Parts: sequence; C-alpha cells; structure tokens
Amino acid sequence: MMRAKLLVTSVVVTQNEAKETVSEELKMIPVGPKGPYPPDGSDENNTYAKFSPSGDLRLVVMNPALFGRVKEGQEYYLDFTAIKKLEEWQERVIEEQLALDERRLALDKYMDSPAFEKLGEEEKSLLFKQKKTMVAYSKALGERIAKF
Repeated sequence: MMRAKLLVTSVVVTQNEAKETVSEELKMIPVGPKGPYPPDGSDENNTYAKFSPSGDLRLVVMNPALFGRVKEGQEYYLDFTAIKKLEEWQERVIEEQLALDERRLALDKYMDSPAFEKLGEEEKSLLFKQKKTMVAYSKALGERIAKF
C-alpha cells in the first residue's frame, strides 16, 4: 500500500435552481510545510513532502450524504491499495446497490414534497414501510460488498 497526505485547497459547491447542492468539487494538493521544518526534520508533513512534493487531485462528490463534510484547509490521508478484479456477479451486486440507493434518494425527495402530504395515511404508511425495507436491503448488499 502507498499513502499520500493531502491538503484541501478548495471546495466548490454547485447548486440547482432550487438552491439545493448537487455536487461539490474538491481540490487537493500534497502537504507542504506550514512554516520552517524542525531542525531534526521530524515534522510529519516534511516526510510526506519529501516523497510526494507536488501534484494535485480533483474529485467531484455527488453523494448528498457527504456534502459539507470536507472543508478547505483540512488534511487527509489518501491510501492507494491495489484491488483485485471483481467477478461479474460482484459487479452486478454493486450496480444493484447503487440503483437501489438512487431510487431510495428519489423516494426521500418525494416524501419531503407537498405531493406526499396530500396522500392518505395508508399510502404514506406503505411508503414508509417501503423506505425502511429499501434501507435494510441496501445495508445487506453493503455487507456482502464489504466481503468481496
């Protein structure tokens, strides 16, 4: 495994017309000195800067659960671990979870809308039951994926 230490230099938020965040663009660079290094070179950033002195990383985050978690000025470790090629069935399980989570997010959005409030209590109850089942199903898929 290889590890880098990065500094977040900017977080650019993109919003839709309703002023809802739809993505965040994260920009990072390898760490460097915050001031003079100690004479013995013991500062952790000194060690990382020695082996990865330059570069940049740009990530676009579109997962609403992650919006606002990364702040400019924070430092992060980035681990590089080689992965094995997934079997075809494993890729299908991952795709299944992604599709399920997208549908659950759409249901969440609907359940926060005025249209949901107009539904009868029985229909609302069924949608809450559906959401609970979707969350449990996604969790089970996630547990399977963690074992790949």
